[in-house]
Amino acid sequence: MNLIFNWSLRRALSVVVGISVALLGASRARAEDDAKPSAASAPDEAAGEDAVEVVVTGTRAVENRSRAVVRVDVVTRAEARRRGATNVGEAVSGELGAEVNPSAYGALGRPSAAQMGGLDRGRVLVLEDGERVVGDFGGAIDLSKTSLSGVSRVELISGPTSALYGSSAMGGVINVISAPPEREGWSGRLSGEGRHRWGGAGLGELAYRAGGLWAAAEASFYGSTGVSLEPPDTALPDLYRVDVGLRAGAAIGRHDVGLRVRYGREAAMGLDAQEVPGLGTFLVDLPERTDRLSIRLRERLVLGEGHDLSLSASKQWFWNETARDRQGSELDEVRERFHTMHALEATGSFFQGQWVSFLVGGRGEVESFHQSLTRSVFASGEISTSELVEVPPTQLGGGAAYAQIRFDPWDELSVVGGARVEGSARYGAAVAPRLAVAVHPTASLTLRLSGGRGYRAPSAKEVGFTFDHSAFGYKVLGNPELSPESSWGFQADVVWRVERRLELKASGFANWVTDLIDLRLADQPSGVAGVDAYQYANVGEARTSGASAGVRARAGEWVRVEAGYSYLFTRDEGEQRPLPGRPPHTLLVSASVDTPIGLSLYARLRTVLDAYLDDALRAPAFSTLDLRVSQRTWPGGSAYAGVLNLLGVQKDAGRPGDQRPIEGRTFYVGVEADLPPES
Repeated sequence: MNLIFNWSLRRALSVVVGISVALLGASRARAEDDAKPSAASAPDEAAGEDAVEVVVTGTRAVENRSRAVVRVDVVTRAEARRRGATNVGEAVSGELGAEVNPSAYGALGRPSAAQMGGLDRGRVLVLEDGERVVGDFGGAIDLSKTSLSGVSRVELISGPTSALYGSSAMGGVINVISAPPEREGWSGRLSGEGRHRWGGAGLGELAYRAGGLWAAAEASFYGSTGVSLEPPDTALPDLYRVDVGLRAGAAIGRHDVGLRVRYGREAAMGLDAQEVPGLGTFLVDLPERTDRLSIRLRERLVLGEGHDLSLSASKQWFWNETARDRQGSELDEVRERFHTMHALEATGSFFQGQWVSFLVGGRGEVESFHQSLTRSVFASGEISTSELVEVPPTQLGGGAAYAQIRFDPWDELSVVGGARVEGSARYGAAVAPRLAVAVHPTASLTLRLSGGRGYRAPSAKEVGFTFDHSAFGYKVLGNPELSPESSWGFQADVVWRVERRLELKASGFANWVTDLIDLRLADQPSGVAGVDAYQYANVGEARTSGASAGVRARAGEWVRVEAGYSYLFTRDEGEQRPLPGRPPHTLLVSASVDTPIGLSLYARLRTVLDAYLDDALRAPAFSTLDLRVSQRTWPGGSAYAGVLNLLGVQKDAGRPGDQRPIEGRTFYVGVEADLPPES
């Protein structure tokens, strides 16, 4: 099977290049995230923890992070680099509020999906610059498929945020945010690194800014060899990933226009050994290819001081092809998935900066999905090829209206209330309210409390899926009678900045989920003797709760230390047992040293205790230790080296339910440079 650039890639790139070239000649600056912060509002990576950070995801408005009404955790670009991350999944995996463990989703192909507040897969909403990302695997968005090229920061919010973002925002929101270039004139960034286990990564960015006029282009590459825990089978395949993106903006009078185009391709080749009774062992190649193209056009119209209207139109295409190619045999199968989404959204903000302000908006979207299987089998003395429609072309459309009002009667108090009404022809209307309060008794103390409703509409797969694995004794069926999931959730947190060099924080949450969707044995027989039929169904209720505490301190101007602990409790009320695969205890400790001579050291230890899988099985506890050292070698440039998972913990293929990392220990060295060099 040809995994190299085929006609679909050439066609996608022609669309990217054509649109981008047309725009670059007439574009001026604008911010690409949902609340449109200016370039000056982006966090200064060199300024450290005392820099003023802004966040936009919690309320769709620019806020100082320390005074935000809703708690927002932020992973900056600089922090992601310190963690040795090459993609968003790796950048987020070090956060206490988000568990990213691909080994927990082996049945789905090990995507780097996030758990937040004990909820996962389709219950955690992933956004890029405020726009929902499509192309899930079993309901899970794979964060490793999003590179860090062009990314300014990643914002994370725990708890139901359906009042602003709609379906799937039950457990939380992860928003990957880009930003315009900060420098006037030409600027850029280059980096390259080599890795062992063998692989490499490269990133290049080039931008131009002249007053309000700006444009930016990004490209990245990542490749790695596979991992075999039980040769010849591969637990992780050989992999390469390429991403290209173009962004630009134009400010003309009261109009602020921007366009973002991004294309990504990932190709992988795994290997599986299959025992066939009477015929011996066959080696099966497992090629996979994923393409994703997204285009978004946005405009912000300034209506007056404190008033503006934002309009956006976007479309995403997602193609995925997986195959089982038996070596020396024509008995193969190819599975193809195609997912698209069109969306239009309008949001108006009024009286910003006043003691009473409000926001209103509306959104319409149409999502389409289909999945097919082409299989060659040997029957009646000859090879025949058949095509099975696993998910018939399914289209889900809907509209939503939302509103939010904010009160800031005093500097010490902020109150935000809002609601969203979302409806579809299939599921009717759903209402999601939310209320949040932030109190600042002193300049160094912040207390927050929020609560709201979340919901999730069934996906096209859950409605129309037919996954026929009769050869392995089971089938999976969709269910057009599914009802949406819904939840109520509450969060509270306190942040106390004891002094400039010491900050303490603690938080807690609770969620109640009803009409939980899961797989159960189907009522109707499969039609094939000895084959069980499973079907998606609303199976009952679940609840999750937890607490976390952390400290951040500085010892002099060089050393920073951060430590935190989180506890998670989950319960499947129908089965009277914990939700599987959710580790209840997580501990995180990190330290960094930045010296005046340009030498920087970084260490991060993460410990995850054992997790419930079933009544007779638990996932083992493990710890990972990451180290990195970098040296500024020339103005604007540095060389670095590091190791991920220094302790070398690794999944045991012979131990059922083992969720430890598959990769094992990984060393890397690289160089990076900012252009032009800083003076």
